[in-house]
Amino acid sequence: MDPVEKKASPGDQGRHCELRCPHCGREFEAFLVERVDGSRSPELKSRLLRNELNRMTCPQCNYLFLVESELLYRDLDRGLIIYLMPGAGERWREAENKVKSLLVNYLAEFGGAAKPLPEVQLVFSRAELMERICMIDKGYELLAVEYIKYLIYTRNAGRLNPRSKRLLFNAEDSDERTLWFVIQDIATHRLEGVLQFEHQAYRAICETFLQEPHARMLRGLFSGPVINARLQVLADEESDRQPEGKPQSLGAGAVDDGNKSSD
Repeated sequence: MDPVEKKASPGDQGRHCELRCPHCGREFEAFLVERVDGSRSPELKSRLLRNELNRMTCPQCNYLFLVESELLYRDLDRGLIIYLMPGAGERWREAENKVKSLLVNYLAEFGGAAKPLPEVQLVFSRAELMERICMIDKGYELLAVEYIKYLIYTRNAGRLNPRSKRLLFNAEDSDERTLWFVIQDIATHRLEGVLQFEHQAYRAICETFLQEPHARMLRGLFSGPVINARLQVLADEESDRQPEGKPQSLGAGAVDDGNKSSD
């Protein structure tokens, strides 16, 4: 891909900037996309999901690399905004405050009081952004999926360290029988294994959380805009106490029965 994009597609926004090749150190000008409208620019969305967006080629050594930068993804049809802040996961409370201030002016585009404001979600890696988009497109319930991740982390504390391992939901391969989760090493980005979870157990969790007080408990656990089971487990560990609203057993043995691992 030509590293200097002279024109932006309809619906995308970005900026021209100077980049340094991480391989040879050559500086060159490039165009970074900073906003993707998923409902208005399907080609741009497709590039994002193929991991091609903001992929640059050094004009000197032809080294191909991805530029990890902040990105705003919006879906006007669903009233949704997902903001990517790479590497800010360990400072997620600080990042929440920053993204709220960044979006103040942008949210005004939605008509203020004339329209309901869009839901705002905050993610900290490109992989999580792609996971979130695919999950929403396939119609899976975000809070239920993150709750399942929370269960997997807390019930496999000795084998799945949230400080070094990330769970990603594989919406593409999940079906009416099985939900698939991928284990990724955070430092190396390597995929190290998969976990399976029964779709029937997922449906039972969705139905349970339609009822109070279960729905209130789930909203308390993932209060947004950061909806992230791994970071919540880390927050629980740091507090060294059981937080108010921490999940209790749902009384559904299917949760354990549905959790299978394979390498």
